[in-house]
Amino acid sequence: MRSVPLTFEAFGLPVTRAELAVEALPALQPLSSLNPADLPNIDAVDGYYLPSAVLGDAATNGASPAALPPAPTGFFWLERGRFPRYFLDLTQSYDDFLAGKSGKTRSTLKRKLRKFETLSDGNIDWRLYRSPEEMRSFHDIAVVLARRTYQAKLYDAALPEDPGFVSEMEHRAETGQVAGFLLFLKGEAVAYLYTPFEDGRVIYGFLGFDSAHRDLSPGTVLQLLAMQWCFEQEDLTVFDFTEGEGSHKALFSTDTKLCADLLLLRRTSRLLFLANAFRSSRSLSQGSVALLDRMGLKARIKGWLRKSS
Repeated sequence: MRSVPLTFEAFGLPVTRAELAVEALPALQPLSSLNPADLPNIDAVDGYYLPSAVLGDAATNGASPAALPPAPTGFFWLERGRFPRYFLDLTQSYDDFLAGKSGKTRSTLKRKLRKFETLSDGNIDWRLYRSPEEMRSFHDIAVVLARRTYQAKLYDAALPEDPGFVSEMEHRAETGQVAGFLLFLKGEAVAYLYTPFEDGRVIYGFLGFDSAHRDLSPGTVLQLLAMQWCFEQEDLTVFDFTEGEGSHKALFSTDTKLCADLLLLRRTSRLLFLANAFRSSRSLSQGSVALLDRMGLKARIKGWLRKSS
């Protein structure tokens, strides 16, 4: 059993949330293969959580809300979000990856690396952390940096600091199932990337960078350096950028699946009320963001918020 939040938004930003106790099913499960008869028995929880259930290929699936199958008797579907999920094939070489990009993209990525290298006196200082002791050092440095990032201040999406996360991180390190990456500029950490591993899949866990150095693209630079390392590891086969849009995810990916974050909840008055409130909040938030976009204010406000963070 695990706790899953329902986040209520205003203007695309989180306002408050309610926690649901659910039985989590494996991620990236094709929804077409879900058989209600195979679901584990649950008694004291609100329902089931299907993280990133695969609806189909993002390039061909129109994915209307009607694509969800009928819910089993006594349950109802609640969709927390629908999104492309990007993947990068690590069985190719780094050179092959670059060759698959346009000349303009290759030039842009190389320019970002050269710019950072020049400011680093000819040698980019990036560090890899793997062992339990190394991961503890990584976490100590990264959480201080994370508090300064816009991911923390606007979206509560920075590297976690709670003991449960640290314990899981250390356990993964003991079994070789995690890596941490830090990028430094003149001795100061300016970007971090945390990547757990699952059966050869590199999971895009947490990435953040110091917004004071955003003109140097430290997040992109660290992502490229980390990817070069991943390409060299024979036991790693795919880089999973997880749920959500992102121009950098589309830039680095080689495949895309259309996914939905789904809850299969008991049909109770409490859960029906929360579900309706969540849908209303999401609809109003999306409407307000769309209005700001049409007025030409969305990009300005987003940029102002990032700078002010």
